Amino acid sequence: MASGERGQMTMPLADPETVSRLQDDAQLALNRYIDVAHPVVSRPFRFGRLLLLLASLRSVSADTIERMYFRSTLGDIPVSRIVVDMFASADL
Repeated sequence: MASGERGQMTMPLADPETVSRLQDDAQLALNRYIDVAHPVVSRPFRFGRLLLLLASLRSVSADTIERMYFRSTLGDIPVSRIVVDMFASADL
């Protein structure tokens, strides 16, 4: 195990195929959303541009994203804890 942000222990990827499938599913969902919210006629390259911009999000710390988007809703509970709890309670 490796030490992640805030001293939390992180597990290495155990199943790269599952991670790849989840990534594909997320990209399909993003593309469907763009098709509905922003029709191709008005923005034909929006999906590709968004995918290119995703890499730049790595420079923004998880703590900053939590503060900006989730702190007012979740309080001081880290999003990572909520995600782990969701997976632990799901029947996968």
